[in-house]
This record gives sequence, structure tokens and C-alpha cells, in this order.
Amino acid sequence: TFGIMWKVQQAKLLLRFKKVIVFFDSDINARIQSQKLSAFLSSFGVETIEVDAESDKDPAELTTDEIKSYKFILKIR
Repeated sequence: TFGIMWKVQQAKLLLRFKKVIVFFDSDINARIQSQKLSAFLSSFGVETIEVDAESDKDPAELTTDEIKSYKFILKIR
């Protein structure tokens, strides 16, 4: 995880993947950063999926069951 702020050097580490799921919390600043990161990655041909947290809960605080629910919805193994 990068937190809400990310650096180009960090984002470049994700360029080796064909698909990246960007999951920030529901705070407006987090959503803006999520969109910026997705746009950056997409400009290099990486498919991105932006996930909006449905609550005020930080994604790092999700329970195992909540993570499984997101994985099921997103069809991730």
C-alpha cells in the first residue's frame, strides 16, 4: 500500500502488471489520488479498476470477510 499520496517511482513498480486494482478510502482526496494513479497507469497500457470504499472505513482496516466480499464481486481469486 502507498497511502493516499503516491510517487511516480512507486507507481512505476505497478507497470509490470497487466491489471491493477486501485482501492483508496472514500475520502474525496483519496478518490482524487485514485483517479490520478489510475490515469497514470492507464497511460502505460495497464488496465485499472478503481474500487470505491462503500464506507468511511480505511481499506487497511477491512476484515477478512469484507476482503473476500470485494474479491468475489471483482472476480479475483
